[in-house]
Amino acid sequence: MNQVSKPPERVLKNFSLLYVEDDDNIREQLEQFLRRRVKEFHVAANGAEGLAAYREHKPDMIISDILMPEMTGLEMAERIKAEDPEVPIILTTAFNETDYFLKAIQIGIDNYVLKPVDTGMLQRALDKSAHVLFQRRELAARKMQTETLLDELQVYHDAAERENQMVAELMDRTVREANLADPLLKSWIAPATAFSGDLVAAQRAPNHDLYVILADATGHGLAAAMNLLPLSRIFYRMVEKGFGLSSMLREMNNMIREQSTADRFVAVTVVRVDERNRIFEVWNGGNPPMVWLCCNGETLRLFKSTNLALGIIDSNDLDLHTDVVKWESHSQLLMFSDGFVEAENLAGEGLGLDALIAGVAPEPAETRFSAAVQVVQQHLAGKPAHDDLSLMVIDCPEPQI
Repeated sequence: MNQVSKPPERVLKNFSLLYVEDDDNIREQLEQFLRRRVKEFHVAANGAEGLAAYREHKPDMIISDILMPEMTGLEMAERIKAEDPEVPIILTTAFNETDYFLKAIQIGIDNYVLKPVDTGMLQRALDKSAHVLFQRRELAARKMQTETLLDELQVYHDAAERENQMVAELMDRTVREANLADPLLKSWIAPATAFSGDLVAAQRAPNHDLYVILADATGHGLAAAMNLLPLSRIFYRMVEKGFGLSSMLREMNNMIREQSTADRFVAVTVVRVDERNRIFEVWNGGNPPMVWLCCNGETLRLFKSTNLALGIIDSNDLDLHTDVVKWESHSQLLMFSDGFVEAENLAGEGLGLDALIAGVAPEPAETRFSAAVQVVQQHLAGKPAHDDLSLMVIDCPEPQI
């Protein structure tokens, strides 16, 4: 915690002073002494004049005699303290009566000096009050700076929230949530931050083939999410126009290389499902293996990544060959981001592919999706995931007779 800065030498020179004394000789003697030691000096001959001078000039400190005509120093001090309890007031008096000091304490007098005034004692009393004032003002200035900073931070936060809301709305419009309700598909996504660096999307082609993409951009959060927006637009547009996976992947790779920095790339798994001919086609670049499970839970095949993530190499060097597989009986495809299988429990242990398969394979086909979500949630045991989690389960239905 920051401490209040040390007051500078001759700190008294930073403040103004009001001196109230009815004795002309004493007032003239001390006036010369005091005037040289303060920034601004004011003088009054009695309590009534002193009160008027205080209200006109608002001095930082006050020195006053106690017994004066028209208004005593205690009466003047009481009225001033009622208006500003913080202003330091030092009394000078030739009396030692207890009643005066008790009244002074009740009013909140800061110090007193007995008459005849010892200038050394008076100087020490003034320095003490000046140091207190200096520290009080330093604290007030720092409080104001802190409040100003907090106000500026709040403005920045509000602006950032508005920007985030705009981006969120843009992403909501870009990702066609209704398409994820396709009868062959179940999906789940859990961002590590406000914005997901994972994308799950689906689109039916003009020939009614189902296209599905699971993309995982470098990092997570807003920067990763923004990298996925043009990718999703390419996906929807090219599927709607009937393009195949190879053309789509080449276009995505070109876009990422053109619009992103060299350290930004996107792991992608794309699947085309042809129900009529019971064929699925898959390309995996940088994502965990896609799992093909038989209806009875047997692992038929793992479609491992044999390609680099998009955005790393030129499209001319990209291997765009796909795996084309025909299914004969009811089966399912499980796709997930690396954040899903690398999710760490409280001991820092990742879930792993084997544990995921072991958790879902024994389940009936209709509950494998919910079982997969439950497996990762139980593994995390309430610990926040360090990366975005995404999962897609594609149904390859039984052939119609």
